[in-house]
Amino acid sequence: MVRMNRRDWKKIRRILESGWSKKTAHPDYRDDYDDYVKKGIPSYGQCYVTARAIHKVFKGKIIYNKEKNHYWNMLPDGTELDFTSDQFHGKFHGDGINPVKNLEGKIDNRKYVYPPSNDRVRKYFEVVLDKLKKAAVEFKKTFKKENQIIKSNFT
Repeated sequence: MVRMNRRDWKKIRRILESGWSKKTAHPDYRDDYDDYVKKGIPSYGQCYVTARAIHKVFKGKIIYNKEKNHYWNMLPDGTELDFTSDQFHGKFHGDGINPVKNLEGKIDNRKYVYPPSNDRVRKYFEVVLDKLKKAAVEFKKTFKKENQIIKSNFT
């Protein structure tokens, strides 16, 4: 697994945002979606499609909190990422990359099928997955170059 820093994850977040829309939001959140976008919270109702996309590209596990009906990711190295944590208010408010503190979840052991059968999720995948895969390749290239520089400076 390529080690990625906060700058890399912010780039991933921007890629994810490029595919978010009212159509990809969970049906229960669509009526309020435009209001949240105006408030600068485009992640509102996007946790499921986002967790699926990250799972497809970076593997790992999807975590689910039943109380908040919220999904996020655990990468193979154990790092938890929640690109939609900023949709919450109060003590559960997150920064849009890191998981919400105080929000516990369980690993969702469902077998995820790709492409998803759900239309809204499949359309999001069409928009975002290609961009995510290209970004992952770029991160790997950058990581290799950084390692070469480090090795050349210490050998």
